[in-house]
Amino acid sequence: MQVILLSLATAFFYGLDPIFVKKGFVENPNPIAATIISLTINFSFFLTLALITSQFVFFGSGIVYFILAGLFAPGLARIFAYKGIDKLGASVSAPLQSTETLFSFILAVIFLEEKITLPIVLGTGFICLGVMILKRETETQRNMTNRFMRDKRYLVFPIIAAALYGTSIFLRKLGLNEIRSPILGAMMTSLSSWVLLTLFLSKKTIRRDFINLNRKGIVFFLLSGGCTSLAWLSLFYALSMGKVVMVSPVQNSHPLFTVLLSYLFLRKVERVNYKTFIGTLLVIAGISSLSIGD
Repeated sequence: MQVILLSLATAFFYGLDPIFVKKGFVENPNPIAATIISLTINFSFFLTLALITSQFVFFGSGIVYFILAGLFAPGLARIFAYKGIDKLGASVSAPLQSTETLFSFILAVIFLEEKITLPIVLGTGFICLGVMILKRETETQRNMTNRFMRDKRYLVFPIIAAALYGTSIFLRKLGLNEIRSPILGAMMTSLSSWVLLTLFLSKKTIRRDFINLNRKGIVFFLLSGGCTSLAWLSLFYALSMGKVVMVSPVQNSHPLFTVLLSYLFLRKVERVNYKTFIGTLLVIAGISSLSIGD
């Protein structure tokens, strides 16, 4: 029961993160600034935990995997994810990002020689159908005139983010096989992402946009960083206590939390209808089928 509760906590915090990001974009539509702020919170959080728990051991080849994982995600992946939230909305972008499991499975099949089973085939079908429904929903809203104009071409942002997240998860697994310290792994992953993204500040236009952030928007981005930190923490503890086939389907239900929270808190900028909800359910059903079939 404790593993299920930790997995649900992961899903909740992952689902809450896009809500804070979207509210932050109302004040400051700057995905790169949002990413750097949230990553700073992530690294500070896990650095503190590493110091408190005396897990400051940087030896071992596994560190290389964590560094590489950080270059893919959350660094670059979070930029594309936040761009997707900005252009498509949290309720449409989040379900598409959750297809990261599909990319992880593809890498596992290719490099770890995992067998393709019936649940994997069914899961892939559910995901494709869900994506088609969500794509059709964005097409019906492409003529919206509010600030958050939606267009099907922006679907590429959450899909790229999903591919980067899926690759990063694969690399983290390799790292954890070498160094069994989730806190240290999370710290090194967030650090390499943070270093990569701060290089963007070398551009004058980006530095100017970062300096011009207002206080209210920064608060929402800080809250986003807190959410992702708590999500990582609960997820790693859930994985340390239970099986992946039990944890993964539950924690990947976070799009449902995003859709529900969008309906409650983003009514002015989000439109959630039954098509979006059905598409979300199909994506989650596909992910669950893939995880069970592992």
